[in-house]
Amino acid sequence: MYLPFGASDNPSKMIPQAVAALRDQRPMDLSPCTQRRDLIGVGDLCNGYLALAADLRRGRFEIFNLGSGEAIALRDFLLAIAGRLGADPAVLRFGARPMRPGEPEVSVGDNAKARHWLDWMPRPLEQAVDEDLLGTVDA
Repeated sequence: MYLPFGASDNPSKMIPQAVAALRDQRPMDLSPCTQRRDLIGVGDLCNGYLALAADLRRGRFEIFNLGSGEAIALRDFLLAIAGRLGADPAVLRFGARPMRPGEPEVSVGDNAKARHWLDWMPRPLEQAVDEDLLGTVDA
């Protein structure tokens, strides 16, 4: 499982804190956020787990990566959220904090096996952000 995000995420994590800062127009000190991560909406992760449960009928143990299969710079991800919210991206103070020691530059998984064997595919990242994180999907 790669880095899930969604509306019910722990509020002390970086993405929920950034969304709150953007909505409240409150400055938030961040690292340069150049690290690239494989991000996945919690709805896609849930659908992946349902596909895994259905796959138990095959009777074989398998390991699958559930992720988008692509790495995006956290900075780009957060700026896209700011754009979708119509918020001032200047509240995200990139570079105000140092990068954590030992922080990997890239973390990404290969979801080809899950796509093939589970017939599972995550939504486009923008759609997952709107539906799972920002709650802007039409009901």
